[in-house]
Amino acid sequence: MSRFTILLVFFLLNALIIPAGARSQSYLILDKAPDVEHREETGAPLPDSFPPSLRWRAVTLNPIVKNQDEVKKGDALVLNLFPDTWYTAEIERVEKNVQGVITVSGRIRDYQAAHIIITTAEKNTFVEIRIPQKNSIYRIQSRPGESLSYLLELDVGKMDYKESAPPLTPPDNLRIK
Repeated sequence: MSRFTILLVFFLLNALIIPAGARSQSYLILDKAPDVEHREETGAPLPDSFPPSLRWRAVTLNPIVKNQDEVKKGDALVLNLFPDTWYTAEIERVEKNVQGVITVSGRIRDYQAAHIIITTAEKNTFVEIRIPQKNSIYRIQSRPGESLSYLLELDVGKMDYKESAPPLTPPDNLRIK
């Protein structure tokens, strides 16, 4: 085989393996979805302040998602949530505000309107993943002052939220004419 052929094969394989626009690929959770998970019926405790959840497990977040210099627009983030639940997100925005809060947001591939938001303030990181097409919400959070994070698959049926909000425009009788 000639050098040219080897280089051509190398570049073609990289083009097939690495999605267009993705500069790098990382895992959200470092422990790569072990088989240890808890469900409501197992009786494994979940902190009282957490929302109702179908299943949960302790996780270690990848530190790159907490650092605006490590994660960039266009990067792929593998969401290795549970052994049967994996998605890939493409990072769309990485911002740091004046208070030092880092926000990373992205879209979930293959699901229109599905998204991920990662917020880091000092040492605390909060992650929310919403997939409307599957009526699924996942959250990674910790108790204040603790380093242990929990991945939760929220029980949407038990959540207390309003399906709709009042209109943003004032009624006709209150509008300035």
